[in-house]
Amino acid sequence: MIAPRVNEMTIPTVWLALGLAAASGCGGRTEFQATSQASAGQVGTGGASGAGTGGGPTECTCRIGAECDANACVCSKLVCGGRCVDPQVDDAHCGACGLTCATGCKRGRCIEVLASGLRTPTALAQGRTELYWTTTIGLMKVSKTGGSPSIFVPGNDMEGLSRAIAVDDTYVYWSGRYDSTVMRASTTTGIPEVLAENQGDVSNIVFDAAAIYWSDWQKGTIMTAPKAGGSPRALTTTARFPKALAVDSGRIYWTEDVAQDGAVKSMPLAGGAPLTLASGQDSPRGMGIDATHVFWTLAFDASVRRAPLGGGKVEVLSKSSPYPEHLLVDDRFLYWVSSYDVEKVGLDGGDAESLPGTEFPSDLALDENSVYFINDGAGGLEGNGTLIKLTPK
Repeated sequence: MIAPRVNEMTIPTVWLALGLAAASGCGGRTEFQATSQASAGQVGTGGASGAGTGGGPTECTCRIGAECDANACVCSKLVCGGRCVDPQVDDAHCGACGLTCATGCKRGRCIEVLASGLRTPTALAQGRTELYWTTTIGLMKVSKTGGSPSIFVPGNDMEGLSRAIAVDDTYVYWSGRYDSTVMRASTTTGIPEVLAENQGDVSNIVFDAAAIYWSDWQKGTIMTAPKAGGSPRALTTTARFPKALAVDSGRIYWTEDVAQDGAVKSMPLAGGAPLTLASGQDSPRGMGIDATHVFWTLAFDASVRRAPLGGGKVEVLSKSSPYPEHLLVDDRFLYWVSSYDVEKVGLDGGDAESLPGTEFPSDLALDENSVYFINDGAGGLEGNGTLIKLTPK
């Protein structure tokens, strides 16, 4: 029996490569049979009799990575370039064939420390080529490919406690948590400018092509301002402790962070009455959307949920570690931060996977290939926070 052909760049759940039939020992299977002592891995005895010579059980001497099973050397992991490898730990094929990892492959991902010794890293966002985050010395940045982190905009302890940051192709947007301002700085010059003052406690910033939007947890407002310049205005002033935001071509979505009686809502960007998508939610915090659903996390219930964008049945997709928030969505998975972990689950739910390399994470970012997160390190004021890159995500 010949195993079906599988693209070597994929990671099948179960891979059974039985090799080609040949008139030799090991049940006639030779693809993963050792050809020299140096290539030998497991030595075992097959279960079928008469498959080799002499009519008795045949001993298999298999190549490194392969196993002896039913009188054959088989690969139950991943085949890369004719070799049987374990993509969970193989530095040359970390997570998939050909993905090399110089820093050590762990649980199928390459873990890179892009920055260390950080003091209270809090909010993280990614641009095309660089990552930006808040600390107690202001905004910092580093290349996604590594290098020396640098201070992008100097600041003070108040700015370092910011919970809101966003990056588009031209600007970095952020808010000092206690100095009540919404700021931006050109990604080229790093020169800051004030977009709005006296804003209270800004929890989240998002944007579209024309405008930026932010939630004011303290004042209960959802605000917007044109990117081209102009005065900020309120989309709604009746939100209860608005936390996370998401925006599409016609509507803005938000969570209301109230214990036991929180809500998920939306409204038209042009103005109008808010629509309640879910009520009776126990402190909804993180939020994300795709083309059909809105997704959110519940802090005290420690779960991830979804509902149709226009309203409808609320579904529980997965349980989480305590206090999940900062939810992000790509075309296949949901990712979020909890008290101890960065976790992911498919868009239709299931058991959440805990990603490696976490130590009290506080925020995360995604691009096409990698997930990035900042670890507060159980008290980043002592300077033990880190910025981590995991590939593949």
